[in-house]
Amino acid sequence: MYFDSGGSRFSCSGINTCVMDVFGAKGEKIEWKSSCGGLTSTKIDGENEYANFNCSTISQCRVDSDCPQIYCFTTPCPVNKCIEGKCISSSTTNKPPVISGVSGPTTLNVGQTGTWTITASDPENGILSYSVNWGDISTSPSVSISARTQTTTFTYTYYSVGVYKVGFDVYDNAGNATQSIITVNVGNSTATNCGKLIYFCSNDSPFCNYSTNLAVDNYAQNSGCVEVVKHILPKVLDLSTDSLALQYKVQAVPTFLFIDKNGCYDTILKASARTTENIIKDIANFQCPSAQPSITCTDSDGGENYFVKGVLNQKHGPLGINTDTCFTRTAGSTEARQLYSCIGGNNCYVYELYCNSTNDVNFKEINCPNGCENGLCK
Repeated sequence: MYFDSGGSRFSCSGINTCVMDVFGAKGEKIEWKSSCGGLTSTKIDGENEYANFNCSTISQCRVDSDCPQIYCFTTPCPVNKCIEGKCISSSTTNKPPVISGVSGPTTLNVGQTGTWTITASDPENGILSYSVNWGDISTSPSVSISARTQTTTFTYTYYSVGVYKVGFDVYDNAGNATQSIITVNVGNSTATNCGKLIYFCSNDSPFCNYSTNLAVDNYAQNSGCVEVVKHILPKVLDLSTDSLALQYKVQAVPTFLFIDKNGCYDTILKASARTTENIIKDIANFQCPSAQPSITCTDSDGGENYFVKGVLNQKHGPLGINTDTCFTRTAGSTEARQLYSCIGGNNCYVYELYCNSTNDVNFKEINCPNGCENGLCK
């Protein structure tokens, strides 16, 4: 708020500036006063003139009740201001936090977790909160601790090679902040095994989701001596005819198959979450099985026998069954419904499971025009 010193003739309001028309005798001097307490004057001479206020020598607030109306016109506020509803005089202005130490690794491998420790204190013995910008796309959530001298620890893992500036911001309860920045150089992957990672997935599987694909892409960017291959099938059922899936006996998706430099292979991520960090760990810890997976497939009905129900000693991965099974399919639809029996016609089928030439479980959809019951055509 700006007004003439008498407070009755002219006034206007605004932040940092406002404009008004004044009138009076030529040469008349008008003294102006700002709500921040600053004083200045102008002269009526027919020309536009600005009244510049300097509030740095006076108090912005005089009593605690003034605090809600106080506005700092410059940054930082050069005069008295409000802190938590109380007037703070220029001699006791709240001081920013003090960072007395930051320690952490200067080099890391991709996928290696680093630990950083920061020690800070508040001159007013208040509560401090911390925020960390890791220099990639992540910002740590703030942490508030009440103590005069505070030592706080943060951990983080980088999944891409690069030089990152880690910024630690410490805030007090008045909004004052202090920052310290250190640099970390992230180098090669921690994976100690060389070879090939094949990621089997399909477009119709809900488990082949964005986060899983992103984990594979992140790993591929900095996989060192590991070749990454994404083997995406149109449908889950295509596993039964896909040559690569048959070669390595892959029966479900998503599957992460690692083949080391000696040709030894096995699935990984059997019990762990599908994250970049776990891909790195499982490949680094990969050990060749004592014997490669080899299960002789057997079929009780001797093969492709539609009129005898067969039972196999292993399940077909995409179907999840090991017995011949009746099912129906509506005309023009790809959706199948497994049943104990169906009465026949063009929509009645049997899943005929059998052992193929590569010792894997395969199947055919056989129409049963006379009906299907308990896994066999009538």
